Amino acid sequence: MSWFIDGNCEKLQIGILESGNLSIWGDASAHDVKPVGGDIDHEFYEKLRKADCSWSIHPSNEDELHLDGMGTGFYKKIQENPDKSIAAINFHDPDLIGITITLAPETFQAAKDLFEHVLTRPELSYMITLGFRGFRVPEAKTDTPSIKEFQAGSLEGKVYISEEVSFLIKRVTRNS
Repeated sequence: MSWFIDGNCEKLQIGILESGNLSIWGDASAHDVKPVGGDIDHEFYEKLRKADCSWSIHPSNEDELHLDGMGTGFYKKIQENPDKSIAAINFHDPDLIGITITLAPETFQAAKDLFEHVLTRPELSYMITLGFRGFRVPEAKTDTPSIKEFQAGSLEGKVYISEEVSFLIKRVTRNS
């Protein structure tokens, strides 16, 4: 299924890093994770839902330090697929989810244009959707982290890599 990240202009920023590249970052007003399968530990998923969620979006030609400062292998994945949209989801105990998204430079420009609308028009909000299949059951042999590996955090643990990223800008209504 998916990991949904919702927000508005209140905690949204667009800036230029020392590398000279533009970046977009923000804090979600809400986020929700809906796995398709894997290890379904309801207590852990509830902990994820209650955690704060901060995210950033960068062009794929950004410096390794900004994209994968902890050396998780995310930068290598980006270099293998610089034209793909890729996200790394990190768990920072006790209560923060960090998401780094990279886009091909042309796609990044389009995303920046969308987020500029949200930044300048308070009646708009955004939704970032990441493909999320769930965490690996301990006995499976895949690159997807188990809950235990993910929960170990960005220094000792593994990040969840998603290659499905989409953005939606919508008008804020009483029912949205």
